[in-house]
Amino acid sequence: MSTDTTEATERQTRLVGLAARDVVKTFSVKGKENLVLDTINLEIPKGEFVSVIGPSGCGKSTLLRIFADLIPVTSGTAVVDGISPQLARADRRLGVVFQQANLMPWRSVLRNVGLPLEVEGRGKVARDATSRELLELVGLAGYEKHLPRQLSGGMQQRVAIARALSTEPDVLLMDEPFGALDEITRERLNQELLSIWGRLRPTVLFITHSIPEAVFLSSRVVVMGARPGRIVDVVDVDLPYPRDPGARTDPAFHAAESRIRALLATAGGH
Repeated sequence: MSTDTTEATERQTRLVGLAARDVVKTFSVKGKENLVLDTINLEIPKGEFVSVIGPSGCGKSTLLRIFADLIPVTSGTAVVDGISPQLARADRRLGVVFQQANLMPWRSVLRNVGLPLEVEGRGKVARDATSRELLELVGLAGYEKHLPRQLSGGMQQRVAIARALSTEPDVLLMDEPFGALDEITRERLNQELLSIWGRLRPTVLFITHSIPEAVFLSSRVVVMGARPGRIVDVVDVDLPYPRDPGARTDPAFHAAESRIRALLATAGGH
């Protein structure tokens, strides 16, 4: 490979927020290898918001966990912010939010948000100041002293998002963070999440089972087929940002929804 080609490749890699290159993942169960992800190729530029949708068990969460450095690939390569998931996690470039908020019940909201900063070794004054800023960002100013049990499910998830943002990650990985919430709360948090993303612009990979949610949030929606997980297609969402609830009535919104539904029907369900 020439020097020019090598430099061009390195420049392109630096512009990548997330990439899966020929990623294969198998799990061994009772001595038998089960193929979960089958040759996944996906590239998400820095700062893009992309959702992944597909039937239960298709490997959506497995793909996210590979990017989060929670499980290794069997073969292929995963790239996070231009480097390996292991290095990205060690460098605090990753924020992860799961379906359950996983807050520490004995810590106040403020101390839950500041936990990653405490682990980093930052002083109390600095981490409290950052935590307060983030709580204001997610609409929870005034709840600093509350315990998680005193919050609704939606509020707990906002605390989890604030905690994930505390280290100023370049990449935000979200695994069905609103899946357990009622539709009204879910739509409100969709709007708040887009507002946060618009201000901070991390690269976002968002796992969901909701077609309207995927379309509303994303610039592109990755549709996966039934196990072994594979990418069936990537649907562009032709709606400008910023988006408000009126976007859900736009013909482009319904066109993307219809396309995704058709692909899921062909791919083996939803």
